Amino acid sequence: MKLKYCLLAMLWPVVNSYAQSPPVNVQPLTIGDTVPDITLTSVSNTPVSKIQLSELKGKLIILDFWGRYCAPCILALAKLDSLQQMYGDQLQVITISDFTDTAELYKTLGKFKQTKNLRLPVLLKNELLEQYFPFTLVSHLVWIGKDGVVKAITSGEWATAQHIDELLSGKTVDWPVKKDAIDFDYKQPLLSWAQAQDSRPQSLYYSTFTSHMPGISAPNGTYRDSSRGVAVTLFYNLSLLNLAELALDYTASARRQQFILQVQDTGRYIRDKRVYYDQWALQSTYCYYLQLPLSVTPMQTQQMVQADIRRWLSTLGIEIFKTTRISNGRKQSFYVIREKNFN
Repeated sequence: MKLKYCLLAMLWPVVNSYAQSPPVNVQPLTIGDTVPDITLTSVSNTPVSKIQLSELKGKLIILDFWGRYCAPCILALAKLDSLQQMYGDQLQVITISDFTDTAELYKTLGKFKQTKNLRLPVLLKNELLEQYFPFTLVSHLVWIGKDGVVKAITSGEWATAQHIDELLSGKTVDWPVKKDAIDFDYKQPLLSWAQAQDSRPQSLYYSTFTSHMPGISAPNGTYRDSSRGVAVTLFYNLSLLNLAELALDYTASARRQQFILQVQDTGRYIRDKRVYYDQWALQSTYCYYLQLPLSVTPMQTQQMVQADIRRWLSTLGIEIFKTTRISNGRKQSFYVIREKNFN
């Protein structure tokens, strides 16, 4: 290992001198595209300081992109190393890490028994290759045929002797193409992003709680959409009183006198007659939407709606519960709405 570090130390100035800036407007490559003649620099774990792809023509090339925080990717390097030794000059595995410092690279490889004696070339972070083959998930394998054409893009589990044999034999393969969501932004609403995709995921279950939606007239309740295989429950522009009763009794027919308000501002719950309804509703009514699989029963749906609305109201600082009182000589149910900061 000391000899290896000495060799790397001698090569380091040479490696840096060959560093190349990524060309402007690089177009990502995919299956069937010819890979340009790229000079790979910042090469570690090998006596050479650079690799010219054109010099590898006639070999099957596997580019393996991996990351320092992906332990399975690091352990998989040993498997790729074994495959490299098995196929010799027919195959060239080139691994591309996300390290920018050689010492850190070897420190990490040295932590694992499987990679202490790794014989594969390892590139430090290479922006040019990442532009040609963008990805977000590792490991990320790019298979380049003997003719210099991209044959497959897969995850690491596809690196097997059987698959290497298929490509070395000249067979046209139809393996699933690894697709990474390069434009995914976790700060954006999940459903907004998913609905904009051609192959969007199937939404099995979700609920949402929104402010007032002006200008709509839609029925409240549950309907079954067999074409999508879902049951949808929705309630549009309901007041907090209606939502509280819905969560407690799954109905919305109580009289105003049945609500006991322990709140700072009753105008949030009951419209002042001096305020136009449209103005009040904009600030004081809410919409609820729940989507479930068709297999969920009506009773399960009701229970989920009630529990869900209670949670949503809790996020608004509202607690609700039922009580009974004697009114006009008989027991009657009352709905208590209490704000958490009410004194």
